[in-house]
Amino acid sequence: NATANELVTVGSTTTELDAESTLTFDGTDLQVGSANSDTIVKVAGNRAMFGYDDGNFAIVQGGNTKGIKFNTNTDTFGGSPKMTITTAGDVGIGTESPSANLHIYEAHTAVPELRIDNNNHVMKLQANGTASVIDSTATNTLIVRSSGTDRFKISNSGAITFNNAYTFPTSDGSNAQVLATNGS
Repeated sequence: NATANELVTVGSTTTELDAESTLTFDGTDLQVGSANSDTIVKVAGNRAMFGYDDGNFAIVQGGNTKGIKFNTNTDTFGGSPKMTITTAGDVGIGTESPSANLHIYEAHTAVPELRIDNNNHVMKLQANGTASVIDSTATNTLIVRSSGTDRFKISNSGAITFNNAYTFPTSDGSNAQVLATNGS
């Protein structure tokens, strides 16, 4: 435990702690700050910051003009980034240079996928190299809406409905059927 106005040396850097500082190291854990106050650890000046904002949020922050990378499965610092957040706020998963608000890239599998899952109801967006796919699994109906109104539906049986007005059956047993409209 360091006390107020005591110099603390970590590596080759010596810092004076003020009366509000708490720094402890028990041989395993380095703890900075108290449980009830804003606490910031700055790395390389203000290039990277880690802390707690006294509002129940842990914060990982890139400094001015600095983004954030999340790396996994490597012993090399900075190697194998899996997710990147740019200074503009764009998020890249599988890419360090996202070109949209959310950019998912996967070069190693045939079907990169965005999956939205609510237990029994799953929607997937896929790009498999030959087609872009919207997939609604199980017994779900796929619905396209505008202004809160259903415009286009595909049921799990394959029936297609437009504007809640006409449903194409999956099969009516007839050949050479033609869809006609009265123009209204």
